[in-house]
Amino acid sequence: MMSRPTNNVAADPTRFFEIDPVALIAAHRAVREGGQAIIGHYHSHPSGDPDPSRADAADAVPDGSLWLIVTRARARLWRAVPHGGVHGRFDAVAFDCITGNRLESGVRTVSLARNNDPLRAESWSLTFDD
Repeated sequence: MMSRPTNNVAADPTRFFEIDPVALIAAHRAVREGGQAIIGHYHSHPSGDPDPSRADAADAVPDGSLWLIVTRARARLWRAVPHGGVHGRFDAVAFDCITGNRLESGVRTVSLARNNDPLRAESWSLTFDD
């Protein structure tokens, strides 16, 4: 699996996100030529929550693709589906996460726990499905 960063070409990239169509077409062309399948997209909400916005829902094709949304301190995974629970378009997805050398299954949210001590490493916490 790999990720390909692209430019955000939205008219106001501080508030909206739009994948560069040239990069997206190139990625689909690579799939047709035997490359890896496109399973989803990712973007950030630098000053918000890792939950899809109404604009994200309006722009998402309900094709089952995954959407990873990250903030400065948290990340959540979503699937774009018809009639999803969030804005009629997204359902939350539990995922597996490797921490150190352990595999944690059923993670719903990954959060960064920041501390004020520059000598201590920041740590990540995981929220699991019930």
